[in-house]
Amino acid sequence: MQQSSYQAPSPHPLFSSAQFPNSQFTMQAMHTMLHSAPTASNSSGSSQVWLTDFGATNHMTADLNNLILASPYPTVDTIHTANGEGLIVSHVGQSIINSSMSSLKLNYVLLVPQLTQNLLSVHRLCFDNNCWLIFDAFCFWIQDKATTRILYRGLCNNGLYPIHAFSHGY
Repeated sequence: MQQSSYQAPSPHPLFSSAQFPNSQFTMQAMHTMLHSAPTASNSSGSSQVWLTDFGATNHMTADLNNLILASPYPTVDTIHTANGEGLIVSHVGQSIINSSMSSLKLNYVLLVPQLTQNLLSVHRLCFDNNCWLIFDAFCFWIQDKATTRILYRGLCNNGLYPIHAFSHGY
């Protein structure tokens, strides 16, 4: 039997803990200023877009209507973006993304009023829903680990993997 020589990739050079030495826990977002992607909608009962983000440590939205059980954020932590900008977090809450196939739970969503997109942390999405996200060059899907049921299917759009949801408003 051969031993594997796989080595885990090193952390992304733009997001190291050395970059933010005064922060015990640094939150990050990779896709905060993407003007070419579809923007989130604020009106109740409309289609919403959430971008899956491998670089985000938390789910994030700029729309308070996307949150249920929202409360003021208890600290003065900021979100650090790819360009180094610090964005203020005002609230934290939960959310649900409803699609034609299923509902996805989002247990820790930060309200960041300066965002231009709703962002889904891939790690937290998998953790919150006990699922896998499977990506290729053209499409992606979310699959429940326990049942293997497909929870969502979507297409790649200009290198991004958006989740189109139907918002009922809370």
